[in-house]
Amino acid sequence: MKPTMPNSPMPQTHAAQAAQGWRSKLRQLGAALLDRLVDRYTVRRLLLLLALSSAFIGGVFIALQSYREIDRELSTAAYARRASLSYLAAATLSEKFARLTDIGKALATRVRFRELVAAGQWEQALAILADVPADFPLIDRMALLTPEGMLMADSPALAGVKGKSFADREWYRAVSAHWEPYVSNVFKRIAQPQINVIVAAIPILEKDRSVIGILVLQVHADRFFAWLKALDVDKEESLYVVDQAGNLAFHPKLPQQSPPRDFSAQPAVKKILQEQEGVEVVFDPLLQEKHLVAYQPLSGYGWGVVVQQPASIAFATRDALLRRSRIAYAAALFFCALLAYFGMHLLGQRRRIAAQNRQLQQEITERQEAAAALQQAKDKAEVANQTKSAFLASMSHELRTPLNAILGYAQILKREKTLNERQAIGLHTIQQSGEHLLTLINDILDLAKIEAGKLELYPNAFNLPAFLRVIGNIIRVKAEQKDLLFEFVAADNLPLAVRADEKRLRQILLNLLSNAVKFTDRGQVSLHVACMADCSANARLRFDIRDTGIGITPQQLETIFQPFEQVGDVQRRAGGTGLGLAISRQLVRLMDSDIQVESQPGRGSLFWFEVVVPVEANMAALPKQRTITGYAGQRKRILVVDDIAPNRTMLGDLLATLGFETAQAADGEQALALAQSVHPDLVLMDIAMPVMGGVEATRRLRAMADLKATPLIAMSASLTEEEQRDCITAGANAFLAKPIEQDSLLRLIGELLQLHWLPEAPSAPTAEIERCTEPAVPPKEDLQALHRLALIANMREIRDWATALAAGDARYQAFTDKLCSLAMTYQSKAILSLVEECLGHTRQDSRETP
Repeated sequence: MKPTMPNSPMPQTHAAQAAQGWRSKLRQLGAALLDRLVDRYTVRRLLLLLALSSAFIGGVFIALQSYREIDRELSTAAYARRASLSYLAAATLSEKFARLTDIGKALATRVRFRELVAAGQWEQALAILADVPADFPLIDRMALLTPEGMLMADSPALAGVKGKSFADREWYRAVSAHWEPYVSNVFKRIAQPQINVIVAAIPILEKDRSVIGILVLQVHADRFFAWLKALDVDKEESLYVVDQAGNLAFHPKLPQQSPPRDFSAQPAVKKILQEQEGVEVVFDPLLQEKHLVAYQPLSGYGWGVVVQQPASIAFATRDALLRRSRIAYAAALFFCALLAYFGMHLLGQRRRIAAQNRQLQQEITERQEAAAALQQAKDKAEVANQTKSAFLASMSHELRTPLNAILGYAQILKREKTLNERQAIGLHTIQQSGEHLLTLINDILDLAKIEAGKLELYPNAFNLPAFLRVIGNIIRVKAEQKDLLFEFVAADNLPLAVRADEKRLRQILLNLLSNAVKFTDRGQVSLHVACMADCSANARLRFDIRDTGIGITPQQLETIFQPFEQVGDVQRRAGGTGLGLAISRQLVRLMDSDIQVESQPGRGSLFWFEVVVPVEANMAALPKQRTITGYAGQRKRILVVDDIAPNRTMLGDLLATLGFETAQAADGEQALALAQSVHPDLVLMDIAMPVMGGVEATRRLRAMADLKATPLIAMSASLTEEEQRDCITAGANAFLAKPIEQDSLLRLIGELLQLHWLPEAPSAPTAEIERCTEPAVPPKEDLQALHRLALIANMREIRDWATALAAGDARYQAFTDKLCSLAMTYQSKAILSLVEECLGHTRQDSRETP
């Protein structure tokens, strides 16, 4: 039996005893200090000490918070600048890769090219692409391979490579894995000259998606990355590109043709290879310093962009400002310390101390109010930007809707044959003026695209004299309304047809001429067009717009090209948006030129610009369009869905004149019910409608078994990419923007319903002339030479042959015009058929000759 222990506390350890002793000593020290303060200071002085201590601590806290805020904001700005530069470079590089693969796919899908590859005629197939290096200087070499990787043809040809297998190459393994276009790593070419190249491998597919070969485009790496040298970088800042293997593809500090270096061990490159993006500070062990590094991968290509700068330079502004802040805060805290020290001894100066405290508190409050006001202004700016975008979209939709009916009926009435000349001219002017109004509506949207760098030019061939006459007719009407004389002078040496962005060139001229009429009260406005450099390939056109108006002062000349800037009195300013000159200058700069201006107040102004445009050598080669009067075959029924009655009626009238049966609905619900009863062959669906919109109606239509395959064309006055994408995703076969261009609408209807259109028959005199002007056929020897060129489909040599023949004998002009027309559109089969037919005629003529 264990003995019982007495009920007593456990003995304390040595550490517990020591801690208890220290606590006892601290209590005694605190009590002694408090007694001494009470003895030495009065209650008022103790309260003052407490208040000053609190103010001192508060000042320290505020200084630290302000210091941290400055550090955070400036650091964030440095990070954001590098991140945006890397993102810009990566986005541009992705676009160039996409452009390269698009070029390859366009070449690989040429009909004659695929036929020659399928027939095993590799050299002839590659000869068709002989013009590609001249049109795309980045492409250094081209080659054709079998699906198994054996090289069958190359250009320029190299000895000893034909028949060699390239199945072990990285780019072949990548493209043959899924038979999709692939952009390879950068590598140094073995052949001379030894340069760094990138390979774009494009599978050549038959219509049934079977692989019949591989088109290889070898791109000169230094030329491909030359645009990177023009990017705006800071001091000691470098931007370089790595491929999907981590090799250095471009670095501004490395000499050209330097062999690709392996950078895969770099921290930023490792993260790019892992599809990561970001900005961070990295210590470089080789340079023994920190660097601010931003890295951005290229989605879908495996490449990446790195922007690097020494941290001492990247954060130089921040560090300098922080140093000044530390000095200022130290001085402020030192002042507060002195204030607290003297405050305990100078009770008589309570008012001054109180005033200083109030001033300090006021500064704190002002800083807080300033920060709050800054945040509020930022929020208002974001709301205003969103409101502006919504307003622009709404304005565009509301104005395009009535224009759809105006321009639609103008196009329908132009089909009438009973119009006299005056009515036809007036109707044409209505249509052109409506299109000009549509151009003005697009000005604000164009300005946003220009500022975002998204506006591009789309050149097309057009008749230059006819183009200038249309502009002259529009401006002449405006000038006559103000009793002004309009003078239009075109030089005799103007080319008949040129290739440029007709829409944008019209927009520039109408903006400048409309301004001239607007700011001229008496006298005249003139348009002079001259050809400064006349040659067969390109022409330098000069456009002079002169007026006798109010003129522009030298101070105003500095601002007239800025957005929303207008000159003149209030009445004149109310007549425009102030965007015309700003947009016109940006468009002319996209054409590699600029608008020049000379003006004298009270005497008028002269605006002029020059553009270099390619000349279309054969105007007769441009297609002659005839008015469509109907279609062959069984009658088709089309359902027109639009909540605006004039738009429905306009489309119904147009389709009825061509022989279609039409049904009309005002919203999505009516359209679904009507579609089930009439079973249309095609549906024209508006998007923005009450009750049920077009996107939802399209989805439900595609869910119906008997209407699932019915062709559907979506129509909308809104031009947002999101809306177009939603329409196509919902099941629409095509998208048309309002106002509807009837030629585009009929082209889509013909394609979707596979119609054979019936054009208007030419008049008897015209047909007689065409029968009587059969082109003369060249001699047999010339045709045989042409036949050899047609077999290899070399369009450039065919055009050169035709030009030489026409220059030697004018009798063959009609034959060479037709030949050039076919060659310009790469119609190799049509050229071959024409030559063989002519050879047959010459043989027949030789047999009939005694």
